[in-house]
Amino acid sequence: MNESFDHLLSPYKLGSIVLPNRIVNLPHGTLMVEDGVPLELNLDHYRRLAAGGSGLFITGGTTVHPSGTMRRRFLIEAFNPKALEALSKHVDVVKENGASIVGQLLHLGRDAVGAESTYAFPAPSPMTSPREPYAPHELHPDEISELVTAFGQAAANFESIGFDGIELHAAHGYLISQFLSPLTNNRSDAYGGSPEGRIRFLEEILREVRQRCSPTFIVGVRISATEDVPGGLDADESCAIAKHISEMVEEVNYFNVTIGVRGGYIRDATVEDGLVAPMAERIKKATGVTTLVTQRIRDPYMADQIVRQGQADLVGMVRAMLADPEWARKTIEGRTGEIRMCIGVNQDCRAMDPHTYCAVNPEIGRPLTFAMPTSRVKEAKTVWVVGGGPAGLEAAYRLLKRGHRVRIFEREHELGGQVTVASRAPGRSKLFDLVDFQTREVRRMGGEIHLGAEVSAGELLDAISEGVDAVVVATGSTPKQPDFGASFPVVTIDDLLLGRVDIRSGSSAVVFDSGDGFWPAFNVVEALAAKGARVSFVTPLAAVGARIPHESITGLMSRMVDKGVRLIPHHNLGSVADGHITVQSTLGPEEVDLELDLLVWYGGRKADDDLWRNVRSTPSVSVIGAGDCLAPRRIGHAVYDGYEAAKSIDLASRQASPV
Repeated sequence: MNESFDHLLSPYKLGSIVLPNRIVNLPHGTLMVEDGVPLELNLDHYRRLAAGGSGLFITGGTTVHPSGTMRRRFLIEAFNPKALEALSKHVDVVKENGASIVGQLLHLGRDAVGAESTYAFPAPSPMTSPREPYAPHELHPDEISELVTAFGQAAANFESIGFDGIELHAAHGYLISQFLSPLTNNRSDAYGGSPEGRIRFLEEILREVRQRCSPTFIVGVRISATEDVPGGLDADESCAIAKHISEMVEEVNYFNVTIGVRGGYIRDATVEDGLVAPMAERIKKATGVTTLVTQRIRDPYMADQIVRQGQADLVGMVRAMLADPEWARKTIEGRTGEIRMCIGVNQDCRAMDPHTYCAVNPEIGRPLTFAMPTSRVKEAKTVWVVGGGPAGLEAAYRLLKRGHRVRIFEREHELGGQVTVASRAPGRSKLFDLVDFQTREVRRMGGEIHLGAEVSAGELLDAISEGVDAVVVATGSTPKQPDFGASFPVVTIDDLLLGRVDIRSGSSAVVFDSGDGFWPAFNVVEALAAKGARVSFVTPLAAVGARIPHESITGLMSRMVDKGVRLIPHHNLGSVADGHITVQSTLGPEEVDLELDLLVWYGGRKADDDLWRNVRSTPSVSVIGAGDCLAPRRIGHAVYDGYEAAKSIDLASRQASPV
């Protein structure tokens, strides 16, 4: 396979600047902000990303006016002198690494990201957002003029501290796009009533920016190719807006083409990669303006193909860069096999608890001082890793990078643990990209992998006595069994997803989730529905999918509805008899009778911790538990545990023999 990536890695002239390649680190809010000022942790985040080799950085959305702030002030403020001082350091970090930098400017308008504000949310029309309880304040023309001025002043502020340009966020259902969209703008004055009227606010902002900034200052516009909601902007309308702007306003340097509105624009692993590229190509052809494409671009082969085929001039990523900040550098150096792929679960990167993290990269969201060294140790340790799931594999990978000797023992005949189970569900196969990466790297660096090899406590103690320096126990978990005496055969999620159960088309299946509310039970629902089973989902929880990431829940619900899945919250299992099951309401005497050929019961998982408990107190050697064997949790927890286990072992090595 050709790995030259000549198109992706070629220089590109964007207005007055020349980018060394076509790879763009896209804007993303981190919430590493206090009182409107980015923290040192945010600067560390940029140091980590800037070293990765991308040609262009676009900083996360920066609010231009106090009315766009939240009480917690977790957005960077373009009007705040302290914020500008901190941002100037971000500019220096990016430029020191050979890239150019553009700052994204926005106002959230009525879509206040679920947070409280001191101000009434402003909007073109007093139409309530589906994500906020109160109708917004309809802007008066004088207030619109004030906001236009605020955008212009923010751009001038950015130019004064060294930014190469700004990007106006006119997508994702925020204020500028609220003016553009017929769904959210029903004004009858000069700022509404027609496509030309709805564009006026954006036009005035662009003219204000051009008036206040130098002619060489880059100006981009982020636009949703389609809002993908009933009544919102469609592809025809968005293309017409982009064409109008490119003709009416001088020197729009690029369009950043995305999709959707807030709550649905960050697509998960259930959708195809590169889904926006055809729409970006359409805007590029209609406008003749430089086009940057975003959304689910994960690997350099697709990125190079997009540029080669003329669908876009620049290719941007966020999650792929969080998963592997060296994505661009590894591509440039021909080390694409070493790229850790984003698996698109939208969990740690979108939970913002309290800020950006990454499920597959435990260093994201933490200070640079947290990271393990990259140099090799002088005296290597011999480490056994028992368990080849994401925790054990992560520990092995990190230890091998430092030059330690590692042997992995996995009792099953394949690696992956619970990731293997989850990846068998429809639309979830990309989860296994994590295991593929970890396994590939372990083998590349000389780690030993033993499959079908269950290690007993005695064998482990013998190995320790013979010179093993440290042990990571990552033996995972097993499904809990039903706590009721069922006269009807009950199967687990593992049974079904691993193909141990025959599924007949047209059969009646009941999936019971006793209280988890996360992906496991829904993976089974989708697997059954895909095989043609008639599925009922039952749970005592008050809501269906309450713990699913918010960017994924709409897609999940739509798929279940399309497949005819019956959703029954607030119910527990009752009696089973003659091919039927009764489910009992948790709120009263109501009962529902369901046909039943197959019952899948999910009550969570039980830590498989016997080995760890038997050997954890072994003297003279570190025995560290990791992943589900400590407590069954999510992928991000397993990866983090594996990382911390490796770091602990490596730190002991460094203390014994400084590097």
